[in-house]
Amino acid sequence: MGSFSSGENMSEMSRLGKFFVNRRGTRSFERLLKQVRDEASFSISPGARVLELGAGNSMFSQVLFEAYHPAEIHVTDYDLSQVEVAKSHLRKRYGTIPPAFFTEQADATRLSYPDRTFDLVTAHLMLHHLGDSSAIRRGILEVFRVLRPGGRFLYVEMFHREMVRDAVLGSGLKVAYSGKTAGMFHSRDIVIAGRPEGT
Repeated sequence: MGSFSSGENMSEMSRLGKFFVNRRGTRSFERLLKQVRDEASFSISPGARVLELGAGNSMFSQVLFEAYHPAEIHVTDYDLSQVEVAKSHLRKRYGTIPPAFFTEQADATRLSYPDRTFDLVTAHLMLHHLGDSSAIRRGILEVFRVLRPGGRFLYVEMFHREMVRDAVLGSGLKVAYSGKTAGMFHSRDIVIAGRPEGT
């Protein structure tokens, strides 16, 4: 969702891109969640730790929070201005930032979190912002690293689909669900991949 990239591969969103990201409400994320619940029996335990990469205005994290009440949701974006937008949206919706939420600037290719921290990592329309195939591979390897064994990576992407899928398959993650959803201009891949137990 947000501009989320590293160093020389950075792909900053334009003001028009930020306009579309920041005006999005929860409805499209509610539809996404319904689809993965219905088609993949997706759920999160109440004690789960969740990381959203490139969170933009934080709407997907809000939908997950209201549906499942995980113990922690880390709302991150590379772009510090988007982190501030996320904070603003959280305050507007809840009156304050709920204690379960942590809003942080983060580079998806060099995450500061310890190994095996999260039960779920999400990335909604942000992986293409990482840049080239090398940066996408680094980002996916970081997802694998910070997921607990048995944890899942839920991503939605409409650009660089093969590049992202190759990076996911090459990381050790195992695809458990693959579907499509209609976007405004393009169909979008929805993928849930898991870190196998014992890895």
